[in-house]
Amino acid sequence: MESFFILENASKTKNVIAVKNGFSLNIFFLGPLWGLFKGLWSQGLIWLLLISLGVYNAPEFSIFFILVSAFFWGIFGRDIYIQMLLAKNYTPLDIVNSNSPRKAILIFSTKSK
Repeated sequence: MESFFILENASKTKNVIAVKNGFSLNIFFLGPLWGLFKGLWSQGLIWLLLISLGVYNAPEFSIFFILVSAFFWGIFGRDIYIQMLLAKNYTPLDIVNSNSPRKAILIFSTKSK
């Protein structure tokens, strides 16, 4: 079981989403590309630029730059995504333990009735 943050958009549509909390191995490997896919444009582009500059300017430290980036995104990627959602007027509603995001939303909706 993993913990999911349940967030609701404050607009008229009342869109409810579940975002997993904690370290992600997928984000560890995809890093800034995952960030770009999730709409974290500035963070993803800055990290890609930093990695490129690090590899270009100091090729002997290129593995270090890539590993630091991978660990950063694996540990903090979801937190950065949640912060972006909060800045876009999403409201945190609950934390639910579940196996999948869909099941987390289902558990939340049955709990809140």
